[in-house]
Amino acid sequence: LEKEYVIEDSERVLNILNNELSNLDSICYDWAAWDDTYEFIEDVNQDYIDSNLVDETFVGLKLNLMIFINSSGKIVYAKAFDLGDNREIEIPEDIYEHLGYLSLHKTTDSSITGILALKTPILIASRPILTSEDEGPIRGALIIGRYLDNEEISYLSGITQNKIKLLEYDSSYNPKNITVKPIDDDTIVGLIPLKDVYGKTVYLLEVEMPRNIHKQGIAAMQWIIVFVGVIGATLSVAVILFLDRSVLSRLHLLTDSVIKIRETRDFKSRINIKGDDELAKLGSEINRMLAEIQKSYAEIENLNETLKLINKIMRHDVLNDLTTISLALDMVEVGEKDKKLIVNAFKAIDRSVELINRMRELETFASFGGELKEYNVRDVIQEVVEKYDIKFNIKGDCRVLADEAFTSVIDNVINNAVVHGKTDRIDITIGKTDNFCQIRIADYGIGISDEIKDRIFEEGFKYGDTGHTGLGLYIVKKAVERYGGSIEVEDNKPKGAVFVIRLRCKGSENSV
Repeated sequence: LEKEYVIEDSERVLNILNNELSNLDSICYDWAAWDDTYEFIEDVNQDYIDSNLVDETFVGLKLNLMIFINSSGKIVYAKAFDLGDNREIEIPEDIYEHLGYLSLHKTTDSSITGILALKTPILIASRPILTSEDEGPIRGALIIGRYLDNEEISYLSGITQNKIKLLEYDSSYNPKNITVKPIDDDTIVGLIPLKDVYGKTVYLLEVEMPRNIHKQGIAAMQWIIVFVGVIGATLSVAVILFLDRSVLSRLHLLTDSVIKIRETRDFKSRINIKGDDELAKLGSEINRMLAEIQKSYAEIENLNETLKLINKIMRHDVLNDLTTISLALDMVEVGEKDKKLIVNAFKAIDRSVELINRMRELETFASFGGELKEYNVRDVIQEVVEKYDIKFNIKGDCRVLADEAFTSVIDNVINNAVVHGKTDRIDITIGKTDNFCQIRIADYGIGISDEIKDRIFEEGFKYGDTGHTGLGLYIVKKAVERYGGSIEVEDNKPKGAVFVIRLRCKGSENSV
């Protein structure tokens, strides 16, 4: 709609400009088809000049130029006039090259009107010089002109009530049709292509106008948006209230009930969702699942208690038997030849005792698994190192999240360094980085080869000549992972190994 309005207004401006050209052509015809002019072009009499070609004629007709050319193509008389200063001026030099075309009239009804792209654009009209009865022979041509300067543009703007500008033609615009171009939210222009007397597009007439239709459209759209928004908000509130009463509140109840059961591990509890829709059916299915979990949990508890009892009895009986065997071996008198057998027997007893101890640790490890609590790392390490007869250097402190198996974790790592690494010194550095506590346990023993670094935490993996169970570091890794941490081993230059344990600090529960 706005585009149509701009094109319509631009066409109105173009029609006014064409009317100016038509008026100029009428003036040219009146002067060219006149007996006095017909005689003047032949005798160039001074009376004609004094009576007709005076300054008042140019002012009255709003002309800037009059050129009389005879049939030989010679300029008989020419005058240029500045309407602003009311004085005669020089003929524009750049018009002479066009006079041949402008004075070429082969018939008595011939006429040439249009624009010439001179230094100052000019509206031009040319007619053949005839008698007052429009009869020939043609004695030449009369050319008149009116500059399309700022004064003329202002005059056209006043008539059309639009701001008008004359611009050089830009080839990016359509040379045949009016182009509509929005400038901003307040202004839009129509660009009218103007052709010269030769039919070539040389100028663009820019017609500026306010975007009243655009503003009215925006205002109407804003009211529509507000109206739709109010209706939408009202419907949304109604839908939300309906959903809250029929779905959301019941869904929150279902979610809260499930979370509470998970946190308390009270599998005897049940979810109470009333109704006969999908949520109620989901609640019923969850209750059935809870009943199955409760049943399975009870069975697992019973089996676990049975296994603990069997394990306890076996450990007790096996330890008693091993003690009896050890005492018996101490009392056996053997010769030098059989001492090796006795030594191997004692080693086998030691391995069995260690296996029982590791099994006890595994049982302890499995029995924990509840909520983690804070432990002071330095206090735990100080408690462990007291039972080792080597040199310790402990630096730093930190508080971590762990359970009662944490002491066994530290003990196993230190024991591994003493027994397998054969170290006589351990440096322990404790520090906090990014909500994690890093514990570096560095020994100066024989170290761990690159070939087995990735395997030492595997269940049952053994290395060295001690013949131990291979469960110690496996237990350590599982415990550390349960705490949300990690453990790895590095070389301790120039010799030995470093076990690096990273555990969560208090307040970092959600960072893993």
